[in-house]
Amino acid sequence: MARNRLKPLFRALAAPAYRQYTIGNATSLIGMWVQRLAIGWMAWKLTGSGAWLGVLAMCELLPTVILSPAVGALADRLDRRRLIIATQGLMLVQSLTAFTLVATGLITIGWLVALGLVLGVVTAFGQPARLALVPELVPRDDLPAAVALNASLFNLARFLGPAIAAPLLALEDGTAAFAAYPLTLILFLVQLIRLRVPVAEDAGSGRARTATRPGLIADFRDGLAFAVRHGGIGPLLALLCFASLGARALPEILPALADGHFGAGAGGYAAFTAAIGIGALAAGLWMAIGAGERRLVQVAVVATALGAVGTALSALAPTEPVAIALLTLVGFAITSNGISIQTLLQLHAPPDRRGRVIGLYLVVMRGVPALGALAIGSAADLVGITLPLLAAALIAAAGAAYAWTRLPRIEAGLAGSAASGRSEG
Repeated sequence: MARNRLKPLFRALAAPAYRQYTIGNATSLIGMWVQRLAIGWMAWKLTGSGAWLGVLAMCELLPTVILSPAVGALADRLDRRRLIIATQGLMLVQSLTAFTLVATGLITIGWLVALGLVLGVVTAFGQPARLALVPELVPRDDLPAAVALNASLFNLARFLGPAIAAPLLALEDGTAAFAAYPLTLILFLVQLIRLRVPVAEDAGSGRARTATRPGLIADFRDGLAFAVRHGGIGPLLALLCFASLGARALPEILPALADGHFGAGAGGYAAFTAAIGIGALAAGLWMAIGAGERRLVQVAVVATALGAVGTALSALAPTEPVAIALLTLVGFAITSNGISIQTLLQLHAPPDRRGRVIGLYLVVMRGVPALGALAIGSAADLVGITLPLLAAALIAAAGAAYAWTRLPRIEAGLAGSAASGRSEG
């Protein structure tokens, strides 16, 4: 029975290109989480300000809001593998710079902000291509499992990264924590260079038509208009907005909750981050083996509500252990929501618009939490972290309630696009 439930994962990993990509991607994700934890903790130690944590989140994530729509159009035009290689190479430069500044004692909050901006810009260029590449590596029937496995690896890294970073941050000035990311990026680049992407059946309908396309701005407008008009994709992106203002903003300001509110220190911060990672990993594995495509819309809505509940209860937690336990619920909700929505977008966006739809998804998933983190962090400096988190949770709960009332319409909109795709095929 258990083996039958794992069959979707085995089928996805049986695809050689997807397996190769996944190995390199998993390695780099662990290094990325070590660096994220190190940067967040360094910023907190330098400033002790929740507002600066919000600014740092904005610097890293806001470029996605500005650039991802246009870059999504670019991902529909260019070779996605080569675009990913280029962006990972730039991330290697960024991570080596961060390591050098920390090792020489020259790091300041200004440098952290600048490094966050660079990382945000490079991520904005690479992430749409990274997500849009996955459907090219596996058969369509295995796509839900592949997306869920990618998210599981991301959240396994969210757990392993803090476990690795915590002892490294405790060593002198934390220099060792900044050395992990460049090493893992080198391993990922080797895998990408060796990767051979299968030729898709629909290749002729996508990037092969770029010679007859208008400019990037017109491409972006076309993708935006498609998403807004779509009976399923548009509402799903709106639901993601509400989820991102609530539970998704919490990880960006976690130092303010862990150390500012509970006084937990670096070890407590790592434990809080790992708790979110554990919940997220559990959600990723559940989505990979048991959620099923038919229930994905319901999962997205319920997960938004669970995230709101978890965020509110974390803000009200009387002790650090209780907060850590509640953060596993937040991690579970964030990941269930993200995987379900991303899978539905991957399945129902046409191949020649997939990069632009994923670009819009990233605008919401990365940009809206950054705005929420800036608002929550700034308010926390004035009134403490509890009330701002409760307000964010209330916004997310309202969005989930409204989406639940429109559930049949969203499912009908997605069913209509699936039927249209089959008739065109």
